[in-house]
Amino acid sequence: MDTKPSGENAPIKIKLPESLWISPFGLLKELLAFCYQDSSKGFGPHITRYAYRTAIAKFVHSNSELNNREFKNVLDVSGSTGLGINTGLKFGKESITSIQYPDCAFPNTGLKTNAFDLILSDQVLEHIEGSPWEVAKETERLLKPNGYAIITTCFMNPFHACPGDYLRFTGQGLKSIFKSNNLEIVNLGEWGNRLVGIICELGFRFTPVPHNLSNPVNKVARLNEKGVAIVTWIIVKKLK
Repeated sequence: MDTKPSGENAPIKIKLPESLWISPFGLLKELLAFCYQDSSKGFGPHITRYAYRTAIAKFVHSNSELNNREFKNVLDVSGSTGLGINTGLKFGKESITSIQYPDCAFPNTGLKTNAFDLILSDQVLEHIEGSPWEVAKETERLLKPNGYAIITTCFMNPFHACPGDYLRFTGQGLKSIFKSNNLEIVNLGEWGNRLVGIICELGFRFTPVPHNLSNPVNKVARLNEKGVAIVTWIIVKKLK
């Protein structure tokens, strides 16, 4: 007996153009690309820097001394002035002394004691080959009395040699490292969430985040998931 389906009942085969086939990750990438084009409110730092710079800016604005002070002697460690600019700190170009690690190596910078009223170190600490406790001591030595240091670094972050990549830091770790009778910890924070890794893997790690608060990318950039610290930071003040 012929078991072949008759022409009337035979399944209809539809061949779609190859361009219409897209993987779930491919679709997500297309959606993210669309979200990243939102220029309605302008753009901020990329996704692993957006939240902590926003948090530090909020703290600066709430702290009358930091918010109203104009810093006259600023130490910029390996291109960290963007941290100061994004967070609303006031200083002029003429006030900046720039050093580049490892050419000018922490913890032995050779710079004068009590020389700076502001030290900026943005995502540098993990790259320093040496004791972070010695880095903290050198930071304290370089600061003038009533001077501030803002240090940001990372914890749950992939290996990224620049030129080396040696350590990772929790918020508690930074608190322990910068503990001193002559340093007051005025702000300490952590930020991260598990969605960030997906966005980075899809190629948007260094794409500026839209400022529009209703934008899905912006919402991910601000989402802080407890126990998933991608970046950490500390702000200290030298007492005397």
